[in-house]
Amino acid sequence: MKKFVLFFVLLALCGCATINITKPGRITDVSLAEIAAYSGSMSIQLINNQPDDSVITFNTVKLNMGDIITKGSMRQWTQGFIDKLSGELQKRGVKVSADSPNILLVKISDFGPEIKDMAHFTSEAQARILVELKGSDYKKEWVQKDVSGWKYPRALENVLWQGIKKLLSDKDFLAKLAVKEQ
Repeated sequence: MKKFVLFFVLLALCGCATINITKPGRITDVSLAEIAAYSGSMSIQLINNQPDDSVITFNTVKLNMGDIITKGSMRQWTQGFIDKLSGELQKRGVKVSADSPNILLVKISDFGPEIKDMAHFTSEAQARILVELKGSDYKKEWVQKDVSGWKYPRALENVLWQGIKKLLSDKDFLAKLAVKEQ
């Protein structure tokens, strides 16, 4: 009993910290009604170009009773983006394979959530998305933002979802995926 009381006294004096290690979970599907299947023969190879696999702190929220710390791996979140993009491209008729001459390098960085409204637990997330088609002049970089009433990981997933939608509807990107007849 003394150990139990001592534990809670120490806990009260030291405060608490909650550490959330986030991973990409279920990124929402992009419906074919929103962005239709593509015509023509297209192929692509998707490469994770994020070299940093370490777990870093995305955000720290200071509260009276302790901190809420959100951490994650940029490489893991980049891979989540690639996995979802791959499925969405395949759903639209694009061949995703390791032997495609069209190699898209993908890198997610400057990633992080922020609680905007503690009373309503509204989270804002953002990420810098860089995509580059190797061997061509196609290179795009943008900061994608989203606000969510859900938890951090959901806001982060929404950022990736919006980035995927942007790429799926990019006419310059799609024009580069055409398979050249030999």
